[in-house]
Amino acid sequence: MKVTKGNLGLSSYAFCLRDDKGDIKYAERGIIESTTNTMAEDKVILEACKHCKQLHHNQIIIPLFDKSCICIQ
Repeated sequence: MKVTKGNLGLSSYAFCLRDDKGDIKYAERGIIESTTNTMAEDKVILEACKHCKQLHHNQIIIPLFDKSCICIQ
């Protein structure tokens, strides 16, 4: 996942979904109007989770900027 860093203002987000082999299966990007870095990171996590739910993926790992991760099973 990537979120642009900077001050409050126009920002963008991008994420990709990979299979268990590491191959990219889906990628998405978008613009976020007037937001903070934290809210932009929250938005990219939300959008990735929405897409996974639509495809009925039931085990996902989301790496975060602080080197931790979210595991959903």
